[in-house]
Amino acid sequence: MRDVIGAATAGQTYFRASMDACVAYMVTNHIPKLVQTRVRTWYNYTWDSQGMLDESELLEQMPLVMRTAIAVDINLATFQKIDLFKGCDNQMLVDMLLRLKSIVYLPGDFVCKKGDIGKEMYIIKAGEVQVIGGPDNKIVFVTLKAGCVFGEI
Repeated sequence: MRDVIGAATAGQTYFRASMDACVAYMVTNHIPKLVQTRVRTWYNYTWDSQGMLDESELLEQMPLVMRTAIAVDINLATFQKIDLFKGCDNQMLVDMLLRLKSIVYLPGDFVCKKGDIGKEMYIIKAGEVQVIGGPDNKIVFVTLKAGCVFGEI
């Protein structure tokens, strides 16, 4: 039990130190308060939703065989449901899974905008993404949910 509490405390300490360093950086560089608030909100939201700030940092420390097992366990079922990947060889899917990068967006963030040059393909793991447009971006054309793909395909 002591080890579990120690690990939780260590994680919380890391989170706090990372956030404090970021806040100090923003203050030193006179970043506007509105931006500082968004950054702090992102830190808290990411920590609350994932229990960590950078999933890839954790995974990079593991041997390839462990990273592969985790990637397959977490994402393969989602990949197999995506029409684009149906019928693909499992090894190809595993190779792609190892290249995935987890990104957390805050509610209300713009992931991409009409006319942007597409550089990424996004797969929604959790939550929702609204495709909006019209005057002042007030019209919701569609709401994409977990398992949906959008972006550069």
